[in-house]
Amino acid sequence: TSSPITAPFTRANTIWRYKQQVFAGGTSNGGTIVEWCSVDDTSDWTPTLLNTASNLQLRDLEGDIVAARPISNVIGVYSKSNAGIFSVGSGSAQYSFRAGVSGVGAISPYSVVDTSNSHYGLLVDKAFVTDLVSFKYIDEPAVRDYLTANADWDRLQEVYGWEDKYNSMVRWSVPKLGAGTFGL
Repeated sequence: TSSPITAPFTRANTIWRYKQQVFAGGTSNGGTIVEWCSVDDTSDWTPTLLNTASNLQLRDLEGDIVAARPISNVIGVYSKSNAGIFSVGSGSAQYSFRAGVSGVGAISPYSVVDTSNSHYGLLVDKAFVTDLVSFKYIDEPAVRDYLTANADWDRLQEVYGWEDKYNSMVRWSVPKLGAGTFGL
């Protein structure tokens, strides 16, 4: 069962845990806003002088927040066209955001897969690996052609990726034109 929460938003594109708090990105208050609850109190999201709930607008993110995944001791936050690093801030700032790399992004909340110190992502026309400092495209032209010919990109929210540790690879489930899905 879930406890009732008092949140200052009605929807979020993605939700994640970091340290002792829960975070919501791309909320109804703004696509580039991250909002978080008080420390150890997931029911208290409204900022006051007496709690640690707050929010931060990620001004360097180019578009709405689509996905967020842990990497090392920070969180990678993705829009459709770039990504950055969300972490504990310094000085009076509780949390901070630094733009990372352009050329990577997310097409769904689960299209980016975290593996130890790397993120693997699937875009409409390519796959990539990044450490949020640099990136490399990892697909072949034949994979791009197959995605273009077979993927139903009207169903982007259905793209889901995971780490297959047993086979040492990352896999994605991609919606197929017509119906169903295929694996990549």
